Amino acid sequence: MLYETAKYHKGSESMKELIEKAQEFLETNNISLTVMESGEYDYGLAHYNPVNKTIVLSIKAIKDKAEQWNISPDDYILLVMAHEIGHYYDTEGEIINNSLEQISDEFGLEEEEKIWRLIKQRELNAWENGMRYIPSHLENDYKIMNLINLEYRYCSTKISLMAAKHNKEKIKLTEKLAELSRELKTVRTKNIELMEENFNLRFGKDEFSEI
Repeated sequence: MLYETAKYHKGSESMKELIEKAQEFLETNNISLTVMESGEYDYGLAHYNPVNKTIVLSIKAIKDKAEQWNISPDDYILLVMAHEIGHYYDTEGEIINNSLEQISDEFGLEEEEKIWRLIKQRELNAWENGMRYIPSHLENDYKIMNLINLEYRYCSTKISLMAAKHNKEKIKLTEKLAELSRELKTVRTKNIELMEENFNLRFGKDEFSEI
């Protein structure tokens, strides 16, 4: 047990009730965001969408995590919500996102390190900004959740970069194969033309020569 006061009752609250409580928490704190429910694990545990100002929660995933941590779904949702609200209040968020978009697709080790630094800073900002909503008895849990989140972000970033590199190499190879195929077709066409020309020359010299 992460803390002695935790009480978890599996299935004690419906997904709808948990979403309503999350929305009520936002309204109580005068936070202009809307809570939405995602599919089972569409966005992991949660996702802040800055475009339509929503926090998308996977209640099924959150209830599973709450059971693993042996804390109430209410408490675990508070941990998750605080982090996502932290993204909402991140004044550097848009700058970081723009910086990420401007990094060249032809990235090397230096660009990879810059990408991770930016993503890490974005998550640290959300962590810090969300602290104001965490009661003292959940502070340690919030710290652990954010440390786990950083590790997850690091691994997922590395995997995404590797996949992007592989995809670009695959595209380049496909383009190279297409170019070689076109060159081969040109050479074959030229060979056929030369063969026809040679045949016509030979046939023109002697109508009854070897054919």
